[in-house]
Amino acid sequence: MAISESSKGLLILAVSSIGLLLLIVAVAGTSWATVRVYSTGIFLGCIRAYVYFCTAEFVFPLSLIFAYALDTTWFYVVRMLLLLSIIGTLTGIVCSFDRKNDTMIMVTALSFLTSGSFILVSCVIYWNYTAIIASFIGNDFYIAVLAGLAITGCGLPFAAQVIRRKFGEEDYGREHPSFME
Repeated sequence: MAISESSKGLLILAVSSIGLLLLIVAVAGTSWATVRVYSTGIFLGCIRAYVYFCTAEFVFPLSLIFAYALDTTWFYVVRMLLLLSIIGTLTGIVCSFDRKNDTMIMVTALSFLTSGSFILVSCVIYWNYTAIIASFIGNDFYIAVLAGLAITGCGLPFAAQVIRRKFGEEDYGREHPSFME
C-alpha cells in the first residue's frame, strides 16, 4: 500500500519530533541539569512539567552519560555535537515538507556529517592508542564518545534519507525524476 505525500511528511515530522524530545531528555534528564535549566528560565509552562517528569529520580542511561560528559573537559565538544544534532533535526523537518530546498537539505546533511565524522575519528583514535594515551586522557574521552554516539544516533538515519533525496532517490532507492530537475 502506497503512502501519500502528506502522510509521509507527517510521519517524518513525528519521528523528528520524537528525536528532538529525546535530545531534551538527554540534556534535562538529571537533577544536576535541572538546576541549571531552571536557573536560566529556558523551560517554562508545560515544558517545565515535562522536564520535571524526566528529572524526578528517573534513571535514564542517556541522561547519565550526557550529564557525566558535560562535567568533563570535552564539555564544549559534546555541546557542539548536541547543537549540530538539533539543527539537523529542525532543518530535517523543513526538508520533509520542502523537498526542493537545496540549502536546507545540505545544512541537514552537513550537520550530521560533521558530528558523525568527529565520532568516527574519535572511536578510531581511542581504539588504536589504548595503552599509551589512555592514561593521559582517561575515561572522560570514552564517555564523551558514548554521549556523542547516543546524540547523533537519533539523526544519522534521517541524514541518509535527505542525502538520497538530494541525489534524486527516495524510499528504498525508488527514482523520482522530479527531484532531478
